[in-house]
Amino acid sequence: MRGELDGLSAIMESHFAYEEREIVTALNRLDVPGWHRDVPRFLRTEEDAP
Repeated sequence: MRGELDGLSAIMESHFAYEEREIVTALNRLDVPGWHRDVPRFLRTEEDAP
């Protein structure tokens, strides 16, 4: 049982990571003037990292 739950957990984590990337990509395409000079933390990608 434990192995099945661990497998399901890994699948869900992978899926949520994919969904997060897709959502951030969509949000980054929005034209929000305030986001041009100061990208909100929740939208930052590896390229935006300090």
